[in-house]
Order: sequence, then C-alpha cells, then structure tokens
Amino acid sequence: MRCVESLRRVIVDECVGHESALIEHFKATLPSGVHPEFIFLAQAHRGIPDGEILRKLLGADTVLLTQDCLLHNQAWNLGFKSYTLDQQGNFTAERLKFEVIQRIGALQDQTS
Repeated sequence: MRCVESLRRVIVDECVGHESALIEHFKATLPSGVHPEFIFLAQAHRGIPDGEILRKLLGADTVLLTQDCLLHNQAWNLGFKSYTLDQQGNFTAERLKFEVIQRIGALQDQTS
C-alpha cells in the first residue's frame, strides 16, 4: 500500500457497510502498528455530495473506501488514494475501466 506511514484517516463512503468485505480487505493490508481513524460517512456526514468528499475530506493522509466506481475513479484521477472492489470482487486501488463501470452499474440496477 502506498504511503501507509502517513495514513491518519480512512473515509468510508455511505455505500460501504461496517462489515463490508472492502473494509476487511483494507484492514488486512495495514501493517502492524498502523491504526487510522475510520470515518463512516453514513453517520458523520450523511448525504454529503461526492464533490464535497473530494474537495473537503480527502488529502495526503487519507484513504477513501467506496463501492461507487465513478467516485473511486474521480478520487484516483485527482491523485487521492482510493480502494474499491472490482467486478470480480477483488480489492483494488487501480483506476477502473469504463466498460467495468458500465457492467457493475447494470448489475446494481438489476438488484434494485
């Protein structure tokens, strides 16, 4: 994980539950001795727009955990650290390709 020594806060998007596989995968990557503060937006900043997350909550000492593919890519494009699960459920910090975002969105529409 890049720049983990300076990690102070983990911003957990509203779409990520407390018991999410995304959180468990992330915690498993933390080296011993690194204990960042977890901020759950569903409780701390319910309904905060994505733009506010990007402008006001993310920085060099934060990581975003989200299942929102577009928000993940926006954070990634701005140089922030963001983690998500890809189409196969794999933990990733990489930018998602457009066709993957389309497929994930279609799957979410089917389950709604």
